[in-house]
Amino acid sequence: MPHHERMEIVAGIEGVDYVLGWDDGSQTVTGAIDALRPKFFTKGGDRDSASNVPEFILCEDIGCKVIFGVGGGKIRSSSELARAIVESESRAKKIVEDKKK
Repeated sequence: MPHHERMEIVAGIEGVDYVLGWDDGSQTVTGAIDALRPKFFTKGGDRDSASNVPEFILCEDIGCKVIFGVGGGKIRSSSELARAIVESESRAKKIVEDKKK
């Protein structure tokens, strides 16, 4: 999913102060955490322990609390959710077009 779409989803969550799209080629957000120095770093889905969060050591070093289990268990991937939204919008557009005929 493109960064801008992920950012829109995250920005829509109550309590989110700031969303930063980050792609330094590392497949992590360690650089963003180092630059922003947040108080909290949240992980959901299958990232449920220090052993599978590459950013964990940096978070410990800068005093950033890592919070696991945000959003509960992974029910659907963000890619599936985005696909469902696109399909729903497509169906809605078709309905509107059909009514114009």
